[in-house]
Amino acid sequence: MVKMLPTDFPGLTLKDTERQKKILELVSPLILTETQQVKMREVFLDEMRLGLAASPEKKSSLLMENTFIPELPKGTENGEYLSLDLGGTNFRVIYVLLEKGKAKKEMVDFYHVPQEKRLGPVTSSLTSWPSVSLTLYTKGTSRVDTLNSGLPSPSR
Repeated sequence: MVKMLPTDFPGLTLKDTERQKKILELVSPLILTETQQVKMREVFLDEMRLGLAASPEKKSSLLMENTFIPELPKGTENGEYLSLDLGGTNFRVIYVLLEKGKAKKEMVDFYHVPQEKRLGPVTSSLTSWPSVSLTLYTKGTSRVDTLNSGLPSPSR
């Protein structure tokens, strides 16, 4: 068998060494050296730092919003909770009913965010998109056909 370094991701070990060599030759342009991995990590961390900075020295290539959780759950929580996640292409609304810190009911709806709302300058159009989706969700109308109204529809 051909020996691989830990940085040779993805790892591949086959009994047929000739086949393994052919496969490794085909994917070799995709395998990063340790130096390349370190550089990629440094660039990504720098872009995250710029994306979260209040007044960055240059614009980040990442769209980021500084959010945080003020404290971790204690395991005794009760009640209904909503979690909101505006990602690169979807807005996700997660409903959880907790009893004594345990999830008794969970529902997840995904809303596709159109390209014209998520690319370009941040406008009220983008920032209103989650509130429209959340309004539909809380009114129980998230599963109705909203195509003609121009409102978002969940994608499951």
